[in-house]
Amino acid sequence: MENLTNQPEYEKLQRAFNAEVMERWGPQTLRQSVLESQRRRRLVAETLTTSRKNTSWDFQPYQDASKQYMRNHLNLDDLERSARFPTPEIPEPDFPMKT
Repeated sequence: MENLTNQPEYEKLQRAFNAEVMERWGPQTLRQSVLESQRRRRLVAETLTTSRKNTSWDFQPYQDASKQYMRNHLNLDDLERSARFPTPEIPEPDFPMKT
């Protein structure tokens, strides 16, 4: 690999490139936006670590494990029906049992 910045035939290209960099990403503007972003992130991080609850921002839905897995007290048909979306209605039996 060879550094072409010091070769005279690339001087015009280098000046054009430097001018475009300064126009697109002015160093002062870029520096200011980076510092502001760092301040915001540090504030959030500090607040999260010093708060009483130290609450995570991740959403963790509540799941009742007693209803999540097959247990002896659950009817298999009810368990399978609850796993479907939308939950189907319980059909009327074709031949109801006589009591």
